[in-house]
Amino acid sequence: VELVEMGAAIAIFSFLPLCHMTRGHVTVDILVERLPTRLRLLLTVIGEIAIALVAWLMLWRLWIGFGERLPFLDNALRAQLGFGMKPFFPETTFILGIPVWMGFGVALIGAGLFFVVSLYAIWRALNWLMLGEEEVL
Repeated sequence: VELVEMGAAIAIFSFLPLCHMTRGHVTVDILVERLPTRLRLLLTVIGEIAIALVAWLMLWRLWIGFGERLPFLDNALRAQLGFGMKPFFPETTFILGIPVWMGFGVALIGAGLFFVVSLYAIWRALNWLMLGEEEVL
């Protein structure tokens, strides 16, 4: 159970950047298809900004969670990184005893890539808005 739990979280955060880069997120196009091209592209830019804000929020919270569980580094460096005090006992999974910070660390890499890709997607959508048409990937 613990391996599936940690593996699912790592898989989700690993594939979020790829999904966003290829525009694989679920969209509802019933109303949007009938709108003029410029308005549809403007809505795309607004949607990309919203996704970037959510990606930043997930990255920030994973960073805080990673810092709270990481049992290494001295307190001065931890304060610089925003980690808080070092935990007295490293948190591990109940049955296998896997350090929880490892799963957070790998998910953090995926969340960071997702945020970078979301910034690229904003740039891409702004270019489409300036061109007045959506380029095919």
